[in-house]
Amino acid sequence: MSDTYQLKHPIVLRTRVQGGEERQEEITEVPIRRLKSKDLRMLDRTDGSIAKSLSLIGALTGLSGSAVDELDLEDIEGLGEIVGGFFPGRQETGETF
Repeated sequence: MSDTYQLKHPIVLRTRVQGGEERQEEITEVPIRRLKSKDLRMLDRTDGSIAKSLSLIGALTGLSGSAVDELDLEDIEGLGEIVGGFFPGRQETGETF
């Protein structure tokens, strides 16, 4: 099972294809797969909480490092909430009484 996240701020990736021609690809949504144990091992090899979050977003969405670098903060937060929901025992946020 996987979800799809609609980017609030689409990103444009530019690549050079054979012959030197530049190609642009606009990404407006990304699939998010469920967390696997290999992703947790990857987190152990990554230093820093921000780097861990960005690496995990890249791994679960299939976005390259350069594509993750182009994500807007609002989309990083949205993706982070979805990814964070995969961890058991995660404390829900919301209204306090």
